[in-house]
Amino acid sequence: MPMTHAPIFRVTKNKLTQAIHRYMKRNHDKNHFYGWWIVTGLSFINFIIGGFCFYGSLVLFPMMIADLNWSRTQISLGFMIQMLMVGASAPLSAWSVTKFGAKATMFLGSVVGAMGLLLMPYAVSVPLFILFFGVLLGMGIAFTINIPLQTVVTFWFLKKRGLALGLVMAGTGLGGFAAPPTLNFIIELGGGDWRTAWLFMGTLMALIAVFVLFVVKNNPTELNQLPDGRASNTEDTGTQEQKTNTKNNQIYRSTTSWTLKEAIKTHQLWLLIIAIVGSQFIWQILITQGPLHLSDRGFSNYQYSLLYGAAIGFSIIGRLGGGVLNDFIEPRSVFLIALVLTFIGSVLFWVVDPESPTTMIYPLASGIAIGAALVTVPNIITNYWGKNAFAPVYGFIFPIMIFCNSIAAPLSGRFYDSDENYLKAMLVGWGLLALAMIAAFFLAPPERLEDGDRGD
Repeated sequence: MPMTHAPIFRVTKNKLTQAIHRYMKRNHDKNHFYGWWIVTGLSFINFIIGGFCFYGSLVLFPMMIADLNWSRTQISLGFMIQMLMVGASAPLSAWSVTKFGAKATMFLGSVVGAMGLLLMPYAVSVPLFILFFGVLLGMGIAFTINIPLQTVVTFWFLKKRGLALGLVMAGTGLGGFAAPPTLNFIIELGGGDWRTAWLFMGTLMALIAVFVLFVVKNNPTELNQLPDGRASNTEDTGTQEQKTNTKNNQIYRSTTSWTLKEAIKTHQLWLLIIAIVGSQFIWQILITQGPLHLSDRGFSNYQYSLLYGAAIGFSIIGRLGGGVLNDFIEPRSVFLIALVLTFIGSVLFWVVDPESPTTMIYPLASGIAIGAALVTVPNIITNYWGKNAFAPVYGFIFPIMIFCNSIAAPLSGRFYDSDENYLKAMLVGWGLLALAMIAAFFLAPPERLEDGDRGD
């Protein structure tokens, strides 16, 4: 066959290659800060993995229970295993970030998570469900988002770190809002089979693996840039942090990085852990049992999917608002406000009614609360113990948080199977939330001899 199209193909290929090189050079040039492209890319990763593959997948639980005749305790067990795997994998994820970089870690996580999702249509028994959803997807989430993703942001931004984290984490809220109706539409296209939704999410996560390779850069030095896009002749990071402290004298920012061993010895770290666990436990109840509880309260599939998505969607306001506030006021104060809103939202969740005009207040309050809390915690860790300590310190906190919170779903399911309501689970959640408020109130910056710098 004559190669009549070969020259045309070569010309087209050369033009495409040159265009890509020009684009990469332009965006990698030190005069064009790549950090905001990083923010956009990481937000998209959160949109898919956090929004669809994590929050969105929970919408499928009622359908699976009805089709496979599983109990709420059984399906909640799979979620508990996933949470435990996310927590157990956190130290390994932190080590991988330190050793190989966030990019390589996120690529591996995307591949493993995609395998779990693509195998979910074959999860016809509880053990297989635990293996695919709990183990594989749990490891995928741990190695893709959370520590790796947030570590990238802490290296790319200093002065606008709160805003950057808020924008990145807003992707999860936006994805969680879009996931329920999108997955319901995918299921309708598949003839009402919930398995099509798992295949759809698996394909998305596989594409994220490719996306990571082309977009993610571990830190600004890879492109000869500096945090916040500063010129190369400006002060070093430590000097910049000191100036930021002086300008924003109500915010503490450590000018040096602590070691994990040093951080563990501070009581502030343990107060932070109590505050995180207490605030997250009630949220786990709202998320994992939300569609089921709303169904019990008389909401249709469409209605509870809308409310569930709205709660996650409103978290965008909390993530963005909390991120901005963290750059101007002490993050501990933002955390306290979030805990109060969490209590209000959880109470309204318990008494929600299809005919009540206050129905939408529950997802509004709880969504803003969890969004603000999630974006504030990384800022507290980085501000208190330094950016280089973020991965190891968060890697230490995360398994504890996940282990404690992982029992929320099976405990709630067990209470329901026994009492046919979630009252006992909510009482446990409210009690832990009260402890979280006390811990957050007494939370203060840690001190050590060589790092007593405050912006005052």
